[in-house]
Amino acid sequence: MPEELLRYTGADWAILGDGEVVFPQLAASLSQGEFPNQIPGVAWLDDGIFRKNTGYVTRFSDGCLVPGFHRWIDTHAYLSRLSTVPIQTKLGCHFKCVYCTYRKIEGYDYRFCNPAVVVDTIERLAGKGFRDIEFVDNVFNSPYDHALAICNGLARARPDVRLQSLELNPLFIDDDLLTAMEEAGFVGMGITVESASGVVLDGLQKGFTVEHVYHAARVVQHHNIPCLWIFMLGGPCETQDTVQETLHFAEQFIRPKDVVFFNIGIRIYPGTELEQRARKEGVLALPSREMLEPVFYLSPGLDLDWLINTLRKALVHT
Repeated sequence: MPEELLRYTGADWAILGDGEVVFPQLAASLSQGEFPNQIPGVAWLDDGIFRKNTGYVTRFSDGCLVPGFHRWIDTHAYLSRLSTVPIQTKLGCHFKCVYCTYRKIEGYDYRFCNPAVVVDTIERLAGKGFRDIEFVDNVFNSPYDHALAICNGLARARPDVRLQSLELNPLFIDDDLLTAMEEAGFVGMGITVESASGVVLDGLQKGFTVEHVYHAARVVQHHNIPCLWIFMLGGPCETQDTVQETLHFAEQFIRPKDVVFFNIGIRIYPGTELEQRARKEGVLALPSREMLEPVFYLSPGLDLDWLINTLRKALVHT
């Protein structure tokens, strides 16, 4: 929402997409007294009219961008709070989830870090005392081969680290991957399932089926990595019956030692298919410029009070 943010904050410039690359160029241009409107990836207001330069931004030519943390933060204080260090191994997303903004921000095509460079980066971080590493890709295990190569590389290198990722897709979960993750040093993972109802998964356009969800649960049961299961209740096509399907799955197929996160409602972002659907259904009437304050979608087929009470009862029962 660059235009809305520019108007709200009064800032002179906004950066679109890959800020790690664009921001240094913008800072250098401004420090030289230049007008940086020719830099790809910047936006501004010109006499009240929104302008943007969306030219191609070079990123991830096999590299893995990680800042020099010691230069910017009190690393001792950071580590004392058990904070993780974020690592991103690629940009782009092939999935078409109706609510998501990743494709708008990062693009549709994958841009990869070389797996060997990722391993080397993590080894260097471990050498500086950063041992809790979190992969923050929008979907860590897609493409499958890229994630597997990183895990196998880490298993061979064996850096003294604790790894985690909260963005695994059930479409690409099998014994080989989870075994490689265990050998690499993963101590936690999260699976973004969203629903255990096929009707809702179709409505969200998740790109996987309920059979994939159940298969992922069976695979997880054979491994030792603690798992966080993430659900969003109230999306398109959600009804009382589909909510009960998800709750049944959580009760019957998720290990007692694991954690389940239920979110009620889905935030609506401008330019997404969910925004279009919400407007057609009469759920959303605000103009896009007024959506900086979060607005949430809840299926017209659900009563909010019923959903909250049902979820509370399920959690108490569990």
